Amino acid sequence: MDCSAQTIERAVDRFQGGSDREDTFRALFFCYDPVLRRLFQRRGVPPEDSYDLAQKTLFQVYKSLAEFRRESSFHTWIHRIALNFHHRWKARVSRQRSREVSLEPDPSQTQHHSEPEDPGPSPCDEMVTRERQRKLRLCLDELPARQRQCFVLNTYHGLSYREIATAMQIQVGTVGAALSQARANLARSLEETG
Repeated sequence: MDCSAQTIERAVDRFQGGSDREDTFRALFFCYDPVLRRLFQRRGVPPEDSYDLAQKTLFQVYKSLAEFRRESSFHTWIHRIALNFHHRWKARVSRQRSREVSLEPDPSQTQHHSEPEDPGPSPCDEMVTRERQRKLRLCLDELPARQRQCFVLNTYHGLSYREIATAMQIQVGTVGAALSQARANLARSLEETG
């Protein structure tokens, strides 16, 4: 099946128009189920949980697609939903691990001299980090659309060059060039802003 950006856009149009919702969504499911499973597995989710998270993501897409406002591409929108499910999964796994009782002796109780705990970042360090993130967002907004989309999909969503090329319907070499230009432009902009 054709999973090009144009085909996806037409499927979204048909779904939002109310015609053949089940058939239309089946096409979207076919295109995105394997992509979502790979995304979750690259982020450390076991295969059986990746399958469940992909299903939950696609079910949420089905429920929300009629209200999709196209403020971003469909691909970006579905990845944002997937990442939200990933964050919830990570929090759940973390809670489960914290409840587990280890049968191994606690090394901190067997040592006579314990090292002081790392207090973590200071408020000043946190403020500097937030300021850097704010500047990076501003610099990202100044990038040309293709460079920005390639950079976000690669850096924040973990997509490979090939997956980005497929999603954006461009050549893999074009993705590499756009990412290279985006990084150079970001470095220059960040240097100019201090």
